[in-house]
Amino acid sequence: MRVLGFEAWNAGSHRAIGRSLARHGRDQWTWVTLGPGPWRWRQRLGMVELVEQAQKQGTLEQPWDCFVCTSLLGVGELRGCRRG
Repeated sequence: MRVLGFEAWNAGSHRAIGRSLARHGRDQWTWVTLGPGPWRWRQRLGMVELVEQAQKQGTLEQPWDCFVCTSLLGVGELRGCRRG
């Protein structure tokens, strides 16, 4: 399965879990991430920046089986930020 993951605070344990999923899981993971920063800001506005980043890279246009958002983000926010 092709999985696109969104991580607004890619540091510490968050980074370790993402790497572990990508390395040891059965699925093909691609991550769109933001580095460490003020987590409260990332929780509120991080999805906007992540979606813009993914759109610039052409990542959202690819066929994905699943989207995953971390605890700082919600899939509803992802759907609300997507254009097109």
